[in-house]
Amino acid sequence: MTNVLRVLTVMLALTLAQVSAPTSPAEASVVRLGYHCEGAQAVRCAWVNHDTTNNRVRGYGSLEDKTSGANDAVRVSVTLMRWNFSYDRWEGVSSGGPASGYEYVYAGSGLVTCGDNQTFRADVVWEWNGTDSGVVRSYAAVTYYC
Repeated sequence: MTNVLRVLTVMLALTLAQVSAPTSPAEASVVRLGYHCEGAQAVRCAWVNHDTTNNRVRGYGSLEDKTSGANDAVRVSVTLMRWNFSYDRWEGVSSGGPASGYEYVYAGSGLVTCGDNQTFRADVVWEWNGTDSGVVRSYAAVTYYC
């Protein structure tokens, strides 16, 4: 009887370990920074995501057509910018898009590793309804320092 209880106890412990163990590696903790939107009918947004677990950033941009009943074409490209302190200027380090669709579309840049107090922002180039276009930027005041 003692051996049966031991076997049952071991089986129960193994079952509980499998249930409580994560099935995949821990997910990264991602923080959205510098989120900024402009416009009412064509809502254009830009932001930077910081993966705090792996210390990486990615720029994002989106465009949403808010007009009623219209299926206007929307298009978005994004460039992750990094401040170059040596030359006092922003430089593109990764791009994404263009992404196209109707009513809503977003694009993301590639991942870039943070370090050495680098500063990032996202520049988003957008086009709405084939006629309006421009650039929207994530707020520089909340640009992230890695």
